[in-house]
Amino acid sequence: MRPAPGFRWCTSAWSGVGGLGGRVGCIPTVLQVAALHGMRQCLEELKRSGTEARYFKETAGIEDTRKWYTGLGNKELKEVEAKYGY
Repeated sequence: MRPAPGFRWCTSAWSGVGGLGGRVGCIPTVLQVAALHGMRQCLEELKRSGTEARYFKETAGIEDTRKWYTGLGNKELKEVEAKYGY
């Protein structure tokens, strides 16, 4: 199977030392470019309309990402709130 464009296999420098190491996939800049594209679209909508609502309404799959992001750190926060009575 051929890797996707921008993808390459990286072999650990430790692979020759006692069999340690591994093989990982590297996707240089692909995720950064994708994130920047989304940020640019959101900012363009904000500039055009004064709100980001349309961007979030029309971006497929974004609601799952928003739910995941909103939950980051909430377990720890709830534990602190319970411990200190907030």
